[in-house]
Amino acid sequence: MLSFEEPVTIELGITDEILEVLNRLCLIEGKEGKFVLTEIKLTANADYKFEAIDKITGLEDLGTKGIGLFDYFLYRQLASSGSLPENLTQFSESEERKGKTFEVQEYKEALFYLYFLIMTRNTTECGNQAEPGLIKNFLGIKMEKSRYKLIISSNNFSGLPKKWVRDIDISKFSEPIRNRIKLGICGTRQFNVFASYPITSIKKTVATATKFTLHSQIKTMVERGPFWEYHPLFQPDNLKAISIAKNLENFMIEIYTFEELEMMIKDKALFRMPRTNSSKNYTGWDDAFFANFVTPIFPESSKVSENIVDKSKQ
Repeated sequence: MLSFEEPVTIELGITDEILEVLNRLCLIEGKEGKFVLTEIKLTANADYKFEAIDKITGLEDLGTKGIGLFDYFLYRQLASSGSLPENLTQFSESEERKGKTFEVQEYKEALFYLYFLIMTRNTTECGNQAEPGLIKNFLGIKMEKSRYKLIISSNNFSGLPKKWVRDIDISKFSEPIRNRIKLGICGTRQFNVFASYPITSIKKTVATATKFTLHSQIKTMVERGPFWEYHPLFQPDNLKAISIAKNLENFMIEIYTFEELEMMIKDKALFRMPRTNSSKNYTGWDDAFFANFVTPIFPESSKVSENIVDKSKQ
């Protein structure tokens, strides 16, 4: 089982727990967190026999062999389940890994990078999107996307497990990092708008009592959250069946002026201007709808800043 021995140089102590969670998931048969791969590829910077895998003593040892962290877990998962394909007898040398080794700190940074992407974007890699501001500006992690992918896995990133993020004790992060995670959790940004921006006098003439009530209900929920049910990975089926984001866009257009929406973009409360669409489920949202949001992401003991809209560069 992998372990960390040296203290982190930037705030990545939480990766100890992430690694422990991944160790555990890969050994529990049937537990959520398994790989979903149609083609398995295990590569290193040289041919490396599987029978020696249990002799790996930690990340430093793994790094000298140029093995991707999740490829190590994938092997462990396959071996523990007795389903190791006959043709997989070793980590084979690959051209992309030839001569490459990884530092312990790089594994830690890549692991936090992966965790943050799943939490805030529900993805395992940036693709063509810009890197998260927290990663680049706040923590100062500067890693080429190609190297990040090698450090994590040689396999299809869409098959990497993601639901393990829910098993991480987020209270172990410092308050600044918890604040930034809270601001960016996937599915929360549009909800947060209603806690920070009231219906102004300009729109009060067209806002019905029902719309004021809905605005108030969303605001109250945001102040109690965020909840795991915001995140697409953990939404119940009845929420997955509707587009919450599109519904919220329509509701914003109804109760806010164009100038107010522009201000929200300037404040970084929104990424872009809301667009009118066909989703109108929000007109029927009642107590039963809000009862879906029941599982707080942050325990009571790790309250974060009440400032929902972060107007600084993220």
